[in-house]
Parts: sequence; structure tokens; C-alpha cells
Amino acid sequence: RLETLQVSDNQLSSLPDGIKNFTNLKKLYAGRNELEQLPEEIGALQKLVDMYIPSNNLKELPATITRLENLENLKLQVNYLEKLPSDFGKLSNLKNLVLDDNFISELPESISELKQLENLELRFNSLETLPKNFGDLQSLEKLVLGGNRKNKRPVKSTEDSIRPERSFNEIKYLPKSFERLANLKVLDLEYMWSLEEDSLFNILFNLKSKKYLLNLNGAGIETLPEEGWSNFYANRLSLNGNVLENIPAKIVNAPYLSSLSFRLDRDDGLSYNFKNKQELLAYYEEKGFIDFKELPKNTEMAKAYLENAYNRKYVKDKKNILDIMNKAFLLDSTYTAKNIRKDEYADANLEAGNYNKAITYYTKAIQQDTASNIKFINSIVPQFENRSKAYLAIGDTLSAIKDLEIVSEQ
Repeated sequence: RLETLQVSDNQLSSLPDGIKNFTNLKKLYAGRNELEQLPEEIGALQKLVDMYIPSNNLKELPATITRLENLENLKLQVNYLEKLPSDFGKLSNLKNLVLDDNFISELPESISELKQLENLELRFNSLETLPKNFGDLQSLEKLVLGGNRKNKRPVKSTEDSIRPERSFNEIKYLPKSFERLANLKVLDLEYMWSLEEDSLFNILFNLKSKKYLLNLNGAGIETLPEEGWSNFYANRLSLNGNVLENIPAKIVNAPYLSSLSFRLDRDDGLSYNFKNKQELLAYYEEKGFIDFKELPKNTEMAKAYLENAYNRKYVKDKKNILDIMNKAFLLDSTYTAKNIRKDEYADANLEAGNYNKAITYYTKAIQQDTASNIKFINSIVPQFENRSKAYLAIGDTLSAIKDLEIVSEQ
């Protein structure tokens, strides 16, 4: 009558042949042991739904594993598997398959028969291709082929002090059938350097899935296509870890894109991370992709402009930041006046030579930062110092000296 067997975190080198007698077993957990193989008799567990055997020393799977027709969740990450049984597709109810950190060089063609498969994770294997009919996996919602290099070395094993370092998959081309995947929510191609850019984006611009997350971090992307963005249906695109030459103007045509992160090859070395559609629109307007008149005049847009300005505070040219902040006032003057970082707005005006406005906002910043606590705060010192510079610039030497005197006393 046993339904659940939990033997993880032991030093088991094998499972007994008698496991075949557990005919009502639904869940088997045997992770982080020293298993080198599974018994052939495991195929008798016809009611098994969950099988989790990660972090062992499995080199192959018994042929009888494909008899587990009720199996829904199979996790075999951090093992030594080089291949799957050729008839793996017989696991017709499989929904979740995790095979990270193995040595699998190819997937059987039959894997495309897993019509219920929703999650497939294959980080750190040795794949060079995907099966021709991979697009038949119409229930697939999450596909992970890449992985962060920081996590490249798996956990320690009880068999050896340190497991061998895994490889990155070296897939160059996704199969044409990949375009038919219509239900993806996550497509993770992180650090997939070998992907051929033109072919990849040709697939992406024909992919049927909509509103999915696309992770291309560290994938060696240098240029983005100029055309085709009206057929790009991801809503989140992450390009961190790449150094792009530019962002194409027609990316504004991507119908669902609302989150974009990237880095440009420019002197300031700034990383951009736009978390919503409004921040993206602000960037598009700054680049001249759209006209300011086309933007909705509301609080969310004003907030987005302020965020974009703050993200650029380390850029040497503060005049550009000032322009972004001033546009926030045009979008929603009430919200901006209340929420703008007064010291940073003052800094930008000082840089631009708008000394009177700089003085006004340094004064507001000082009043705001000292209102709740009369104790002098170190962060306020620059506000006095910079206000003194603005006073000197307009010829008010006495006010400048007074500010420096306050700083000196404190």
C-alpha cells in the first residue's frame, strides 16, 4: 500500500529489486545518493507520478522506465546521463522533465511525442541539435537550454569531491518546427554563444507563442535586426551580458514588449533596464524613435521619465538628464514636483548653468532632508557645497560663504 518513498540524502548505492512490489507507489524521492543505476524492475511501478532522483551517479536509464505511463514529473539533474531511451516518448503523461547538468549529446526523436510536456530544462548538457519535430511539443510552456556560467559547476557529490564541470549546450540552429511552439511562457537561451544570430531571430520572428519571457543574457548578441519586430511577440526581453552596437528604431513595433534590458557599447558603459511599457516609451522618445507628442500625458509616464533620468545619474553629461526630468514636468507637473529627487534635479540644473533654479531646488532638498531630524546628516553636506557654487556663479558671494560656514561648523 506504500504510496510515497522518500530516501533522499543518504548513501544508497542501489535500490532493491523488490521495489517492483510497491505497486501503489506514486512518489519516489531518492536525490543526493550514490545511485549508479536504477533497477529494471522500476518499470512495474505503473502508478508512479513523481520520480525525483537528482544528484546521483546515474549513467543510463533502464529501458523499462518508458512503461511508467502515469509519470508526470521526472527530475534527473546532476547525473552522468549521456542519452535517453529511444522510445522515451512513450511517457505520454509527462509534464515536467528536468535534465540539467548531465552529458546528453542528443535527444531521441520520440521526445516530440510528449504531447503533455509543459516544462523542459536542459541546462549544461552537450546538445548540438534539437530533434527535427521539436515543435510538436505543443503544450510546452517553459524551455531552458542555457544557463548562467556562475552556476556551471554542480553541487558536490558523495562519490567524488567535486563533480566534473558541465558544458554549455552548443546548439547553432533551432529546427524550423520550433516556430510552431504556441504556448511558451519562458524561453531561456542564456549563454548560448553558439546560436547563429540571423537564424535565431528568423525563428523568433515566426514563433507562434505570445507574451513570453526571452532570456538571451550572455548569448554573444552584438547586433539586433533592423526589420521584423512587428512579428516579435515576447513581452520581456533580457539581453544583459551582451554588448550591443545599437537598438533598432523599429523595435517600437514589437506589439507586446514591455520589459527590456541591455547594454550598449558606449563610453558611459551604462546598463539599461526598462521594467514596464512606460519606461520603454520614454527611452524610445529619447532616441527619436517616437515623438513626444505621441506619449500619453499621465502620472505613469512622468514616473517613467524620472526613473530613466535616475538610471543615467552616473553619465557625465547631466544636460541630457535635465531634459528628461523637465519632460516629466510636462507629463504630470503635480506628481513630478512632489516626487522628483530634489537634490538630483538641482545637480542637473547646476551642471546646465541654471543657477537660480539649482539654488531653489538645493534649498528644497535641504528643507526636506532636515525637516524630520535636526541632526546634520553627512549626505546633506554636498547640497550646501553645491548651493554655494550656484551662489558664486550668480555673484552672491555672501550667501556662498554662509553655506560653506554652515558646512564647516557642522
